[in-house]
Amino acid sequence: MANASEFFESLGKSISRTADKVVKKTDEFISIQRIKAQISAYEQKINNNFKKIGQSIYEKNTGGEEFSEEIDSLCQEITCLRTEIAACREEIAKKKGAKICPVCGTSVPKNARFCLQCGAPIDEERAEENEEMDDIDDIGEEMDLKDDAEQSADDGTAEEETEMPEADAEDLL
Repeated sequence: MANASEFFESLGKSISRTADKVVKKTDEFISIQRIKAQISAYEQKINNNFKKIGQSIYEKNTGGEEFSEEIDSLCQEITCLRTEIAACREEIAKKKGAKICPVCGTSVPKNARFCLQCGAPIDEERAEENEEMDDIDDIGEEMDLKDDAEQSADDGTAEEETEMPEADAEDLL
């Protein structure tokens, strides 16, 4: 019986030491994770400050203040990219049957009179002008396609065309 008693006593001490080690490792892990979270928060603040510096320089550059050619070039590229992004958003909105808020750039339903995001009034005349310009562009593209087809026919290089029926949006749904 003495051996069993010593065995259980030894087992108890071993379990106690293991539990102490687990608690110590868990505390260490939690402490390290807190420090990593603090580092991440500091890095985020640094990135936000870099962003603010860049935005400030960009705004000053587009406001007419002179900077180096490299900064000027980067600012021009940002302006071009923003224009491309706006065009892409408008294209998406058009495909969805929506329009873009001129203030915040959010896609809003076609019949909306105010932006659902920022509350700005949606300029109906501008939206109609854009639609008219799109129609004119479509007509121009159709004329270019016809000219290309006629050119190919004159050259004897016309490929056999297969007409596909136009599908209405309702048919696709």
